[in-house]
Amino acid sequence: MDRSADPDAEAEARIWIEGVIDHELSGDTLQEGLKSGIALGELINVFSPGSVKTSTRTISIVQRENISKCLRALRKFGVAEYELFGTNDLFDGKDMRAVVTTIHAFGRLVQDKCPDYDGPTLGRKVVKKTKIVFTKEQLAQAASQPSLFNAGPKAMAGVIPGTIAAVTMDQTAPSTGTRSAAAAGASSAPEASEAAAAAAAAAASGAGDDGAAADAEEASAAETGAAKAVDAEGEATQAAAGADEGAPGTKTLPAGWEAMETDDGRTYYYNAEEEVTQWDFPGTDAADAGGADGAEDKPLPAGWEAMETDDGRTYYYNAEEEVTQWDFPGTDAADAGGADGAEDKPLPAGWEAMETDDGRTYYYNAEEEVTQWDFPGTDTADAGGADGAEDKPLPAGWEAMETDDGRTYYYNAEEEVTQWDFPSA
Repeated sequence: MDRSADPDAEAEARIWIEGVIDHELSGDTLQEGLKSGIALGELINVFSPGSVKTSTRTISIVQRENISKCLRALRKFGVAEYELFGTNDLFDGKDMRAVVTTIHAFGRLVQDKCPDYDGPTLGRKVVKKTKIVFTKEQLAQAASQPSLFNAGPKAMAGVIPGTIAAVTMDQTAPSTGTRSAAAAGASSAPEASEAAAAAAAAAASGAGDDGAAADAEEASAAETGAAKAVDAEGEATQAAAGADEGAPGTKTLPAGWEAMETDDGRTYYYNAEEEVTQWDFPGTDAADAGGADGAEDKPLPAGWEAMETDDGRTYYYNAEEEVTQWDFPGTDAADAGGADGAEDKPLPAGWEAMETDDGRTYYYNAEEEVTQWDFPGTDTADAGGADGAEDKPLPAGWEAMETDDGRTYYYNAEEEVTQWDFPSA
């Protein structure tokens, strides 16, 4: 296998070394110039003074020892083990590619570890990792925003600069709506084309005049503007064709509402002022226009947010009261989305609603270290077999343990028994 170095990389390494030590290397090749270890030690000592003491004796064993001393100094300086060559790679010229790799690695480290050095450099400076820490408020704000991943032009308009809005509907216009400003501007394309033609004709007729070149430039600019206007009209028409897809009829959205799109392409509606998100087209009487898990077509009460699980099920969260539930807040339904019998009322102080890996809801009190399936405060003895944990001491020999995902189980070391159910006496 050819282990010779890249000629350009080798030449860069030699130029850098000679620039740093301020004299030329002996020999015709880099291997011949560094084989004794003396020049390499001299290079290292510039950036780490006194770290390499070499001998000028020309016997091979001494020169090999010089190289070994250089390798130890490079390792101590911070060159990674996988970037270091071996003694024989340099002395016998077996792998000059590895030798050049080591020199380039050393050159990068020098720029990072010797900030006051203003001499010749080799390679790019080592890039340091930048850690960005977000506050809890920033994370909460980001989590509450609808995802724009794979969002269509309707959702992206106004969010990313340069995105073309799908259609801007005039609230006072008939139900067919009006085209966007881009489409309206495109309607002037014929006039722009006529202007371009007129300017071109003027340029042709005045070819002998001093202003002919300027006229030609104006004609070209006008024609380019006309082409852009036509393109804008085409894009606006395409966007308009997709804007009404799946919307009830051709009517416009009420003031303050926006049509958004989930990652899997489902359309939902968002009102930034009222902070309401719903599947139903705003103002419709349908109980469920898009399978929105029973959410009613009305604004959420103050303090509530509509959230979504990984599998697309909608639930509701109140940050102030720290309550999570499946039911639409304020409904009388006992269970609007299969929320494991949770009642539609705030959890008692200190309790949290949690969820297992398979989607079952249970309740946890950190202060009392109690986990149960029953909604706190209910009289049900066992709403789902939730470990049967009762609020009383464990029988002798039993311990309450917890899995990695927070579920409580019970262990008896003497009997070597592990179980989910609360142990009986």
